[in-house]
Amino acid sequence: MDIFADKTVLIAGAATDLVWRLLPQLESARARVILLDEDEDELMSMARRAPTLLEPLPVEKMEAETVKVVGKIWGDEPIDVLIDALALSECCEGADVPFTSKALMSAFEPALSTADGCVVSIVPKPFHSMDATAKMVEAACLQMAATLAEKWGPQRVTFNVVRPAPGASANALAKAVDIAARAGWNNFTGVHIPVRAASR
Repeated sequence: MDIFADKTVLIAGAATDLVWRLLPQLESARARVILLDEDEDELMSMARRAPTLLEPLPVEKMEAETVKVVGKIWGDEPIDVLIDALALSECCEGADVPFTSKALMSAFEPALSTADGCVVSIVPKPFHSMDATAKMVEAACLQMAATLAEKWGPQRVTFNVVRPAPGASANALAKAVDIAARAGWNNFTGVHIPVRAASR
C-alpha cells in the first residue's frame, strides 16, 4: 500500500523540481495535496495535473507571519504528512528559512497532532564548507528537527530529515522523501536520510 494513500499532504515551498517528481506518486495514491508557495503560476501548473487532488495555496510572501496566519485559518483539520521544502524553494531567502520553518511547524502542530502525522524536512548540506550563512541555516534547521522529534514523540507526531548533498537529483530526493515518510508512519522519528550527489 502506498504510504500516501488517501492522506492529506501539505508541501511548503512546493514550487520545486522535487515536488514535480513527487506529484505522480501522490496522484496515484489519491492523496489530497496542499501546495504552498509564492509562485502562483507554478502552483497552478501543478494543480492542472489533477484538479480534484492538488490544491494550490499561493501566498504573497513566504515568511513566518504568513505561515502563522495560514496555520491559524487551517486549525486542527488533520494533516497526515507535512513536507518542508522551504530550503529548496526560491521563495524563502537562506537566512529566513529556519524562522519560517519554525513558524510553519508551530502553526500546523494542531493539524499534525490530530492526524498523528509526520514531518519530512529537507535540510541540504551546504555547497561550500566556508559558507557561513548556509552553515548557520543548516545548524538551526537540524537543531529544530532534533528538538521537535523529541518534543512530539509522545504525541505520536514524527519528524524525519532528508539530507541532500549539493548536486543531488530531484528523483533521488523524491525517493528519499518517500523513505522518510514511511519511517514516520512506522513511528520512527529523528531519522536522517542522506542523498548523494548525482554521478556525472
